[in-house]
Amino acid sequence: VGTMHQLGITVGILVSQALSTPSLNLLAGEGRWKWLFLVPVLCGLLEVIVLPFCPESPSYLYKTKGRDAARQALVRLQSEQVADRYLGYIQEEIESSSSDNNGEQGITVLQLFAERKLRKQLIVGVVVQLMMQFSGIDAVFYYSTKVFYQADVADPELATTCLGIINVIVTIFAVKYMDSAGRKTLLKYSWVGMLTSYVFLTASFVLKLSLIHI
Repeated sequence: VGTMHQLGITVGILVSQALSTPSLNLLAGEGRWKWLFLVPVLCGLLEVIVLPFCPESPSYLYKTKGRDAARQALVRLQSEQVADRYLGYIQEEIESSSSDNNGEQGITVLQLFAERKLRKQLIVGVVVQLMMQFSGIDAVFYYSTKVFYQADVADPELATTCLGIINVIVTIFAVKYMDSAGRKTLLKYSWVGMLTSYVFLTASFVLKLSLIHI
């Protein structure tokens, strides 16, 4: 569920890029661009229709409706064979959380920063999120068309859409091999690839400026 969420984001970005690419003649025309605002409405409508058929979170059901309701959701999400095992994990997690917080549900932000057992996980999570922003992914999608235009690409909008295709393909690869290859391995090699790409990108712009001045 977590990885498909990210895949859905990349597919959504690609769809918006494709619909707004003039050379593809979809919804990017002078009189048609207004219809683009209906696309999120359709997506929201689809979610409203589908959501009632999705099971509730087993952890939420365990806390609010009891063990049997949580088990039924686990059977729908997983299978009859593994439902009891996952139910045990949920029970242990809830009991551990309750004992660590003296019977209080949840944990405050100050308690999170003060808890030594969670400090390493907190640092790793924060660093990964920061690296995602520092990677420049937002700048790539916000300014890619302008960058392609400055690089004299024949169709900058279409090039941006192709960039979205690459984004989806890489996300599919990550979803497929995340558990087998390991998250640490994927992060390490993706950061190396990102660093290499930025070196070549920077070098190409510098060389282009040098050739212009010559």
